[in-house]
Amino acid sequence: MLNSFVVMAAAPGGAGEIDFSGDWDSVWANLKSGSGFQGLLDLAAGVGVLLVVVALVMWAWKKFTGRNVPGGQVSIVGALLFGAMLCGPELVFPLVLQMFDLVVNAVAKLFDI
Repeated sequence: MLNSFVVMAAAPGGAGEIDFSGDWDSVWANLKSGSGFQGLLDLAAGVGVLLVVVALVMWAWKKFTGRNVPGGQVSIVGALLFGAMLCGPELVFPLVLQMFDLVVNAVAKLFDI
């Protein structure tokens, strides 16, 4: 199963390197060329900013009132990450995919796939 996944994600031309971020760049360029997509990006950025602000206010309120629930930081971190993805998909997705590329390529070289 892993072999077929790695083969599907391999760079064209048989280079053997996995390049998710390059594929994302071409998908992103096609999406941005569509009409009305900038309005959707603006809406997502607004929702992302609102999500980040609400998460930070909730964190500050819990700290101020002393009602720290065990495991409550996880939901705030999740909201911050999701808000960041909505605010800056041009920056966040390529960075995450490049890190994923590094990990998958290292594992592929380690197991000689």
